[in-house]
Amino acid sequence: MASIQPTINVGDRRTRRPQSLEAMPGSLPLTFPVLVQMSRRVAGKVHAATEDLIVLSTRYTYTRCINMMLRGQRMRFLGLTMQLKMHEMNSLLEEMEVAWLEIQDQRAVLANRIKTGPVRGIRTLLNKYDGIVRQFIKNSDALCNMWTDLEGYLDERDRLNYASTL
Repeated sequence: MASIQPTINVGDRRTRRPQSLEAMPGSLPLTFPVLVQMSRRVAGKVHAATEDLIVLSTRYTYTRCINMMLRGQRMRFLGLTMQLKMHEMNSLLEEMEVAWLEIQDQRAVLANRIKTGPVRGIRTLLNKYDGIVRQFIKNSDALCNMWTDLEGYLDERDRLNYASTL
C-alpha cells in the first residue's frame, strides 16, 4: 500500500492561509527533518531579530539617559532604525503565522491518519510535532514581548520629543 506524504506548500500571503495540503510540483515532502529545518530557520530569524532589537533598544535607553542635547539627528535616525526593525519583526510574525497554520494543518492530517488505522511511527511523529509547536509558541511569545517593549520605547520617545517642544 502506497504511503501518502503530506507536503509543505507556500501560503497565500494576502490571506495568510496555507493552500491545500495536496502535493504540488516542487513541494517538499513533510518529513520530520524538513519540519526541524523549518522550525530552526524561523527560530534563527527570531533570535537574530530579537538580538538586534535588544541592542537597539538598549542603545536608545543609554542615549536618552546621557543627555537631552544628544537627541537631535541621532535620535531621529535611531527611531527610524527601530521602526524599520519593527517592520521587519512584523513581517517575521506574519511568516511565523503562516508556518504555524501549516504545522497545525499537517498535524491534523497525521491525527486523522491515526484514527483511520494504526500507522507505524505516526504517534512518534505527532509527539515531535508537538515539540516543534511548543518551540514556535515560545519563540512567538518572546517576539511579542519584545514588540510590546519596543512600542513602549517609541511611545516614550514621542512623548519626550513633544515635551521638548513646549
